[in-house]
Amino acid sequence: MPGTQAGFQPMSARLDLAESEAGNQMRTTTGAFFDPARMIADCARRTPDTTAVRAYDGTYTFKELDRRADAIATELIRRGIGAETAVGAHLDRSRDLVATLVGIWRAGAVFVALDPAHPQTRLAAIVKDSGATAVVSRHAPFLDDPVARIDPEAATAPESVTRAGPLSPESLAYIVYTSGTTGEPKGVGITFGNVVNLLDAVRTLAPAEGQEGGNVLAPSFDGWLWSTLIPLMNGRGVVLADPRGEDVTLLNGEVAFVTATPSLLAANEPPGPEVGLRTVVSAGEACAPDLAARWAAGRRFINAYGPTETTICATWADSEAGDDPATIGHPLPNYRVQVLDERLRQVPDGETGELFISGAGVGRGYHNQPGVTAARFRPDPSGNGERMYRTGDLVRRRADGALEFVGRADDQLKIRGFRVEPAEVEAAARALPGVRVAVAFAVPGPAGSVLALAVVPQNKKDQEPEAVREALRAKLPEHLVPSQVVYLDSIPRTVVGKTDQAELVRLSQEAASTAPLATLTTPTQEVVAQVWSEVLDLPVESADADFFELGGHSLIATQVVASLRKRLGVRLTMRQLFANRTVEALAAELEKLADAQRAEA
Repeated sequence: MPGTQAGFQPMSARLDLAESEAGNQMRTTTGAFFDPARMIADCARRTPDTTAVRAYDGTYTFKELDRRADAIATELIRRGIGAETAVGAHLDRSRDLVATLVGIWRAGAVFVALDPAHPQTRLAAIVKDSGATAVVSRHAPFLDDPVARIDPEAATAPESVTRAGPLSPESLAYIVYTSGTTGEPKGVGITFGNVVNLLDAVRTLAPAEGQEGGNVLAPSFDGWLWSTLIPLMNGRGVVLADPRGEDVTLLNGEVAFVTATPSLLAANEPPGPEVGLRTVVSAGEACAPDLAARWAAGRRFINAYGPTETTICATWADSEAGDDPATIGHPLPNYRVQVLDERLRQVPDGETGELFISGAGVGRGYHNQPGVTAARFRPDPSGNGERMYRTGDLVRRRADGALEFVGRADDQLKIRGFRVEPAEVEAAARALPGVRVAVAFAVPGPAGSVLALAVVPQNKKDQEPEAVREALRAKLPEHLVPSQVVYLDSIPRTVVGKTDQAELVRLSQEAASTAPLATLTTPTQEVVAQVWSEVLDLPVESADADFFELGGHSLIATQVVASLRKRLGVRLTMRQLFANRTVEALAAELEKLADAQRAEA
């Protein structure tokens, strides 16, 4: 694998796990690599009754997970699916999603997450672009022939599984789709060698024996893989957050290790140091120093940084090593970083330049997009034959070697940890009737930045913000749907003719502050407004206030659901919150639920 350094030791040796069957270890010129899918079989032999996965739909021991993964792998192998063949996983955050990941890899195939929360048209586009020949799903109406649907519960486990050929470090392990500048999502290809290198580099994050890791992330976010694999590959269990919102965030000490975005950490109070949460990783967005200090008290805290293209994480600031969590720290083992100027020359310490990453974590590139790959994955100017990834992030290196994140060199945004290319949102908006010009931008808020959209309509009468959001919701995943839509006569420009981002933010904030207030008229409305005020850290005083326009999102919606359930004693769900976005609508839904529960009593 390009970039692998000498001295790498096999993960299986470090974990003191049994060697996998002959021929099932991945090897490079520098030594043996463990086979991620076979590691589950090793755990099943050593500790068959240890819980491997806990999810809303039940649990799997390592023995049960191994058997289910074998069954899924067998179905794939029977269809001739193996290396370099994409397989979609269209499942919510259930125990079978984990089994499907292991089963796809056991067949030697490529894992492609298809988040059921995303629009059908987007899922169909990902299946087509990835070339998936099969999708593991209970129900997938977006599929066209000849793509096969495999029901994970209908698969039967054989006594043994033999994949079509040996697993290679250079083979694709997964493709994850991110927002694209062309208006379409683009797939990033990551190899098994990339995955193995990452898991080896971060092995100290694994929970101790008898402890578990938590996964609060959505499967469309590559951090879901990190949060799942770190416990599992070390023989520990992983607990998946309930997508229905029955639990809050797993940040209360139920698990020993968890990774979350700063937006999610900011929406919750850290548990006391006496509880079981030992390690917290902040990732996906810039982490404010005060937030890091709050969560670092009494535990190991890591501020992690890494583009999808470099396998989830490339650098981190680790409190255990004495790093300053206000920085993005130092590169992980087998990663190298350079701070370069426009001519790809080294920038002196203390000065701002663009961050380039090379080493064993650099992925294969963009699926089916050789031109874009060539532009972002560049030859190292030192002439060592390696490739380096151009991140687009501006940083400066401190005297102690730590990297400070400064900002972006382009228009890319980060919303709740997800990459957002404004061009994709703008292209979808311009395709709507009545929209002449559309510009996407970020508006800072107490709960994290929210995505906003400025629209210049074809006619002045075409001003329906909610209609725009609903139309975009049918095309784009939630994190790409603007929380705010502001109508303008024209897009403000700077003196050099560029879009004036600061003026867009001011205009959107002005529009929000001058919106008429609808009086809170019922006790239930007052409770809803109070809960929203606490969670969003801003005053909510209008019955017309919209949770998502105020900066609410799925990561903190679970906290709203839990708080309202506790205060009012009703069985509110995430789906009901999403369907009733205003204080007035949600209060009416809560009263309806309360009446129904009283009638059942």
